[in-house]
Amino acid sequence: MSSQVKTRLFIGGLYHEIKERDISERLKNFGSVSSVEIHRKDGFFFITGFPGKTFAYVDISAPEASIRKCISVLTNTNWKGSQIKVQQAKESFLSRLEKERKAATSSKTTSKSLTSPALSEELVEPIKHAVPGSQVPGKKDWVVGKFGRALPILRMRQRGSAKIARFDPSKTVHNLKKFREEVTEEASCEQLTWDLRDENQASSKE
Repeated sequence: MSSQVKTRLFIGGLYHEIKERDISERLKNFGSVSSVEIHRKDGFFFITGFPGKTFAYVDISAPEASIRKCISVLTNTNWKGSQIKVQQAKESFLSRLEKERKAATSSKTTSKSLTSPALSEELVEPIKHAVPGSQVPGKKDWVVGKFGRALPILRMRQRGSAKIARFDPSKTVHNLKKFREEVTEEASCEQLTWDLRDENQASSKE
């Protein structure tokens, strides 16, 4: 038995007064119809003589062979005075949004499963009575940093060399960079290169 595939079909050229049950009844021989969305665009009947465009989106579950047969049999056929067109439609926005949410949830679950066990809750909390720079008990390549936090030991390849350097972050967290003090001579305001003129005096001179 062929596997069921959920497919979204577009049916155009429908007559204006069509009902959802009419479409479900028409397609029941090809598969199981789960939903029908009818869209009507009203036209200017008194000018064109036509009530407007009517089309529908149908979600149907059936084998791929039945879907192809449905499209080939119903396309360009007359149905209650209208020539209909059937083709495979794009996935609906809600279905695409649901798939994206499921994919995002599964990716988060996968990333959590691939995370090192050293990043568990037991290392988030400070390690009590631990000496900074010592190895985390039971965890390889992890050291105790300042404030009892667990820090990973990094291994980085040097640029232009095959040698891999080992970097222990607990050895550098206490370092302070010493800046060179620049000695500047003190000067009074009178020795500044700019002067401050009184606006009243400047206007009187002009």
